[in-house]
Amino acid sequence: HRSILVKAPESYLAQGLNEIQEQFTEVEIGSYPHWENGAPFGVRLSLTALKQPDLSAAFEKTIQLAKQFDSNAFELSGSAQKK
Repeated sequence: HRSILVKAPESYLAQGLNEIQEQFTEVEIGSYPHWENGAPFGVRLSLTALKQPDLSAAFEKTIQLAKQFDSNAFELSGSAQKK
């Protein structure tokens, strides 16, 4: 499991996320609103897969997409699988 925090509306990411999901059918991608101090902050993207190579490849595409809309998008600490 890996997660990315993006300070951008989900609608900006939707088309790119759909394309990534179509390319990596073995990876589940979720998008969840993220709030800070009671105000909308952006979106948390969650990626889950059984196979680490699939997860890593989808993560790289997703972080590239996120950085197109938020150059400060980052992986939430502790979300990377350790093996």
